[in-house]
Order: sequence, then C-alpha cells, then structure tokens
Amino acid sequence: MSESGVGGTNMTVKCYFNRKGVGFFFFATAFGALLAPAISQAFEEVQQMSQAEARDANGAITVEASIIHVINCNGPGENGQQIYVYEYMKRLGFRAILPPNWGNSIGGGDYVTLSQAAGAGCR
Repeated sequence: MSESGVGGTNMTVKCYFNRKGVGFFFFATAFGALLAPAISQAFEEVQQMSQAEARDANGAITVEASIIHVINCNGPGENGQQIYVYEYMKRLGFRAILPPNWGNSIGGGDYVTLSQAAGAGCR
C-alpha cells in the first residue's frame, strides 16, 4: 500500500497494489478543501429567525420553511452590508439575500454551506 498526504489540503490518497505491483484500488478523501473555494469567515451572525412554510389557496408553496441567518459583513475586506442567509428546512441549500431584494439571490442561486453563502454575500 502506498499513501501520501498533500500538506494544507487535508487530502489523503491511497493506492493498493496486487502481487504484480499493479494498482487496483484508488481512494481519495478531501474535507472541503477540494469541494469549495476558500472563503473568509470574518462575518458575524447577529440573529436567527424561523420562517414557516406558507401556501396559496391551491396548496402551492409560496414561502419555504427556513431558518434565516442575519449576517453582518463587517470583517476585514468585507463589504460592510447586512445580508440574510436562508437555510431551507425541507431541502438542501443556503441562499444569500441583500434586503430589500427579496426575490434576487446573491450569486443567482443556492450554496452548499452557510459559510459559502455568507462569504459570497459579504464580498
């Protein structure tokens, strides 16, 4: 078995060899370093609010159930604004919003983590 680590990225690569020295299994793990760009985490969460799901008369969802994270972007290199990051309860995803632009997400979509959404909104 051969194993190597790449410094600073939390990555481990393992390659197993059969008796003839031919690699037959490759395993790599990365803990966020390869999946997401490095994001500053100097922002400050100042409040959380719960938002209930709402439906129209036909039963269609008009408001998704979520936890709203109120974020101050007051760290070094951040834009000084206050953003809202919605953490959806019935699906994966975080959406950054700059009030009062409630219908327009920052970056045009959802993010995988709260840190990614807040980082995008605070740039």
